[in-house]
Order: sequence, then structure tokens, then C-alpha cells
Amino acid sequence: MRLRQLCILFLSWLLLCCLPFSASAAITYKQNYQQSTNNGYPAFSSALTLATGENCIVLFVAMQTGTATNTVSDNNSGVWTEVTGFPVQDATLGIGIDIWISINHPSGSTTLSVQPSTGFDNDEVLTFSGVATSSAVDGHNSVDNQSSSGTLDSGLVTLSSSNDVVVSAVVASSGIYLSGTLANYGSGGGTPTGNYSYGGGSLGAIAQAYQILSSGSGTFGGSWGPGNSGNSPNLGGVVALKPAAAAAGLTGYFIPGD
Repeated sequence: MRLRQLCILFLSWLLLCCLPFSASAAITYKQNYQQSTNNGYPAFSSALTLATGENCIVLFVAMQTGTATNTVSDNNSGVWTEVTGFPVQDATLGIGIDIWISINHPSGSTTLSVQPSTGFDNDEVLTFSGVATSSAVDGHNSVDNQSSSGTLDSGLVTLSSSNDVVVSAVVASSGIYLSGTLANYGSGGGTPTGNYSYGGGSLGAIAQAYQILSSGSGTFGGSWGPGNSGNSPNLGGVVALKPAAAAAGLTGYFIPGD
């Protein structure tokens, strides 16, 4: 029977070697929020309540003045990072789009402060659980000078990781209301989930969407059909975030006795 036990141990070890040491945790969408902010009036009027594990916040900022800078903070020890390449300004109309993220964010009541250096912003917030707590950005992009007579696109990202969440937005100029079809216009397939289209002042609307993937193959980005014609050009932005790693493997072994 000793030989039998050794054979079982060897087969168990071989199985363990064949299993991955880590796997991707599932990213889950949690909530969204929107608000206008003005120079001198930066804080959201209501706090977000972040549940345990709801540790990623994505902030899109539609900017009345694209040359402005934004200062982002919160009252719950969140660390905020502006996505590389943003803000993006449209040179013709002067509007802009900015993207900020906070990963590994503490749970609990959280009030965001978004302070533009000039002009006003329309702000959109989405929260997720299961996002990587470091080096989370897997790709980002933007697109400018889009005609309002066709679809408005966020830009496309090509991913290096599977099971990402792709979060996209478009900022439309005055007179555009985004009520058309929402789609992923990249080669990766699938359909994003849209949350909100918020408009005010000299900005027509900011609309955002997310797509949680089961594969990283192809390109991904949001595309909206405008509900009516208006001024152009318009802006888009997109960021892809990696999932957290989750331990995987066998939890125990049963070795039959003699």
C-alpha cells in the first residue's frame, strides 16, 4: 500500500503543477453617478457609498474649456491618477474630455471633489469591483473631430489581458443628444452597457458605457448614434482596466490509508 500512496501523491503533485497559480477575478459593475461642477464649486452634492470590494472608481470629465486642468480628490483617502494622454482638447470648439481613475480605493462614504481651473465640467462616475489594485490600466485612447451627422466614437483599445473592463465615453458639443444605438465598433465583438447621457450649458451631452470582457482578443470601444444633428466636432475617450489576480489551485488532498 505504500507504493499506492506514493503514486497518489505523485499524481496530485502533477495535477497541481498543471494548474495555473493565479486566475483573473471577475470584474463587476457597481454604480454610476453624474454631476455638473464649476470653478469654485467643486464637490459632488452627494456622497457615494462604496461597498467592501468596490475598489475602483472611473471618472469622465466633459470640459467646457479644453485647455483647463482638473484637480480631483475625495474625503476617503482615495489616490487619483489622470490617465496618460488626457485631457484631450478639440481645437475648433475648445471643449475637452478628461479621464481619472482611483484603484484600490477604500470602502465607505466617499465624496468626490472635481475642480476645473476654469469653466465648468459635466462629470460621470462609474465604480467596479475586481479591478487590479496596481498597474491596472491595460490601454487607453481618444478620438477628436467627429462629425455629429454620424456615430460618435470613443476610440479603440487593443488589450494585452483577458477579462478586462473597457470603459468609454463621448463628449458631444451643443445640440447633440445621444439617443441612438450603442455598440462596440471594434473587432472584438460584444455590446457595451450604457449608463447615462448628461447635458448642460454649452456642452450637449456626455455619455459613458462599460463592457466587461471574457476575452482580450480584438479591439474595443464604444460608439453612439446621435439623436439629432448639431454642432461638430465631438470627442471620445476610452480606458481598459485589468482584473485582479485570484489564487487558484487545490485546497486539500485525501490520501487513502492502508
